Order: sequence, then C-alpha cells, then structure tokens
Amino acid sequence: MNWPRILITGAAGFIGGGTAEELCRAGATHVRAGVVRTANVARIAGLPVEIVHCDIMDPVSLDAAMAGIEIVIHCAHSRIDESTTVEGTRLVLKHAITNGVRRVVHMSSVAVYGNVLGIVTEDTLPVPPVNPYGQRKQAAEQACQSAAGPQLTVAVLRPTLVYGPFGELWTTSYIKRILSGHLEQLGSAGEGNANLIYVRDLARFAAHLAVAELPQYSVFNAHGCDIPTFNEYFDRLSRILGRGPLPAPTNSFTIQDALRRPIRRLGKYVLEHNQNMLKMASRNPILRDVLRRAEANLRLKPSDGEIRYYGTRVVFSALRAREVGFEPAVSLEEGLTASVEWARAIGLTG
Repeated sequence: MNWPRILITGAAGFIGGGTAEELCRAGATHVRAGVVRTANVARIAGLPVEIVHCDIMDPVSLDAAMAGIEIVIHCAHSRIDESTTVEGTRLVLKHAITNGVRRVVHMSSVAVYGNVLGIVTEDTLPVPPVNPYGQRKQAAEQACQSAAGPQLTVAVLRPTLVYGPFGELWTTSYIKRILSGHLEQLGSAGEGNANLIYVRDLARFAAHLAVAELPQYSVFNAHGCDIPTFNEYFDRLSRILGRGPLPAPTNSFTIQDALRRPIRRLGKYVLEHNQNMLKMASRNPILRDVLRRAEANLRLKPSDGEIRYYGTRVVFSALRAREVGFEPAVSLEEGLTASVEWARAIGLTG
C-alpha cells in the first residue's frame, strides 16, 4: 500500500519503539521517529526511519518534527513530568492542526474507566475511584475530542496491560519477581482477569488506525487474543522461564505479607521525621547496603493495591476493534515465549 508520512512521538519508548518496528515491518517507507534524547535510540537505530528531536512540550520542536507529516501516532509520555500527559497532548493536537496533519492516533489507557467490573465497552462510564494516572489520561482524551473535526481526525486507543520485550511494568518486573522467589501462588486472590495485549499487537492496531476509514473522533479498547487469570499469567511465565509452576505460599511469606503494611508505615514515618538519621546511614557502606536491599525487596513483593487488582473481574470489549477490521494475532504463549527469549538475550535471566 502507499503509506502516508508518519511521525511517532516517544519513539524511543516501549510502545513507541514497538510501533516504529511494526510500521517498518508492514512496509511504511516514510516514518519519522520523534525522540527527546537522540542518545537514547539504540532500539530503533537500525530501523529505516528518520530519527528527529521531538519534545512535545516545546512548540518549536513540534513544528520541526511535524513538517510534511500526514499522521501522528502519539505515544510520548513522561514518568517525571506528569503535566506532559495532558499539556503535551494539547500541544501535539494544536500543532498537528497548524501543520496540516490529517490524523492523530493517541495512546490512552483503560485506566480511564477507573474501578469498573464486568464487561466494559468504550461507552462505559468511569467508576470512581479513578487513579491520578487515569485522571490525566481522561483529561488528555477530552483534549483529543475537542480538537477533532474537519481539519483533524483523532483516534484514541485504550490499551489494556501491555507486555512484551522492553516492557518494564508487566514483563521484566515479573520476571525479576519470579526469578528472585518473591512471587508465589496467589490462590483466590489471583483469579481476576489479566487483560493483556502483546506490544506488537498494540503497534499493529495503531498502524491500522493510521490508515483505516474512521469518523472524526473515535475510541477503541485494545487487548490481546487471550484473557487468562493473573494466576495463569504468572504461572505460565514461570514455566516458560524454566522455573516450573509458581511455588505454594510459605509460612514465612504469609508472615511477611501480614507485616508488610506496618513495615511500610514505619518506613514512611522514618522518611518524614528522621532525615538526619537517613543521611548518616547513607554515609555508612553497611547500612547503605541494608537500606538498598530492603527497598529492593519491598519493590519486588506485590503491594496491597496489586493484590486487589489481581482479583478484579473485568473484561474490556474488543467488538469495536473488530468492526474496523482489527484482530490481535499473538497468543499468550507466543508473547511470553518471545518476551523470555528477549530477557535471556539481554542477560536478565542470569
């Protein structure tokens, strides 16, 4: 097909990099990969793309990156500057219009739905509480809807849990937890729905929406072929890692789990009221190592919020995606196998 000229914002990131790879795989010949730091482009450096500086908070940078562009796939976000999610999206939309861009495909999240249960369609209203991340994504979607019109078509993608190579949240963090022995069988607490999508399928969906016939404004849930329970997801990942099934909970784990909340309260109190003591401890190599190990162990163990999430029964409808001709292609087995192969290749599994 005759692909349009496409800019990807956040092309050095997990989803943006996967989108660049998928567009090249599909035969797109005019892909511009927008990155904030040109030094952080190892993943996309070998692709036939034009790598350009693109800071979505900088109007001059946006204008330069969008020159001659027809489609923007907006994946950029910042873990440090939370305002980027909303204000950066507004700037992307504004400069897309002024630069004659025809369409923006915006990466949002199912976090916008909040505490929903059951079958969730794109028209399902949010159920409080909506976490701060979801609130920012809601505001960004409102900006998208306001910008959509005769001059600019906007398609919003709401991915579920994105996993795959280069993915930290739902891939490498759980590989580390399994290999370190910090993840055990969850029992009834892990029988919620793990609505997963492999990063390549999400990238394929974004590429599909870049060229599909769409109304001026549209919203799509995006999830993968399978919807396992969290128990099934973690157990399958453990087996593919060669560790066998997840171990049954031990007495020590139960005790540690019961103590986790008061320990965290104590840690928070120390941080708030004993800064001088922490500064002194940081100067002592032995105490510094103890603090570092304690912090690492707390991060590896599932938090209270994660445990609650693992038991949530919710499924995000994919009917609207099918209506525009998209079907995910990567099974859970294939996605986890590819993820583990990547983890081994970079030395993550030891």
